[in-house]
Amino acid sequence: KHCGANYTGVNKNGLRYYVCGSYVYRKGADCDAPSWYIPRETIETHVVNVLLDKIPSSNSAIRQWVDEMNRSVAEHYGMIDSTREAREGDIEALEMKMQRLVEMVAQTGPVPELAEEIAAVSAALRRLEAINATQRPARIEPTELIELRKRLADASDPEAITLRQGLFKSLVTRITADAKNHNLEGDLLDPRAYFGMQGIGGAKGS
Repeated sequence: KHCGANYTGVNKNGLRYYVCGSYVYRKGADCDAPSWYIPRETIETHVVNVLLDKIPSSNSAIRQWVDEMNRSVAEHYGMIDSTREAREGDIEALEMKMQRLVEMVAQTGPVPELAEEIAAVSAALRRLEAINATQRPARIEPTELIELRKRLADASDPEAITLRQGLFKSLVTRITADAKNHNLEGDLLDPRAYFGMQGIGGAKGS
């Protein structure tokens, strides 16, 4: 069985590999899985293949796919905007409550019950203020994803390596390696979030 340790990057013969951390730090102790040194390029290629599977193959399908995301985002932020006035009223009420609690503490001294209530009110205030501070992201343009798919599929693109590294940092949430069968499984964020969705799924990468 695998020990559950994270894979760790190592340099070997001038190349970058990833291997189970138990082999790096504990010489493989407590890990029955074979040591699989995975070249960085293998992982990046796997991520690109998973990504290409997620992005529709035709330009018209990509446009429809992006439109769905734009509509969903517009509805989400429309709901935030429509309830903003109510939240501002809640924030004002919580601020008044916080002022009263602080005055009570000044009169009675530290009391556990008051401290707990202050913490709860403070947390509620931060949550509502964070929602009100949310900025509506820019609309995603389908042409960006069409170009992304084209460049990812073009192995001769001289900027492909930089592009892949940017996508890797922005979209990959987890990669699971099966050392026994030499299989990789990658979990990625929605690639539509890569463009114009600051704070939801990543920025244009580097």
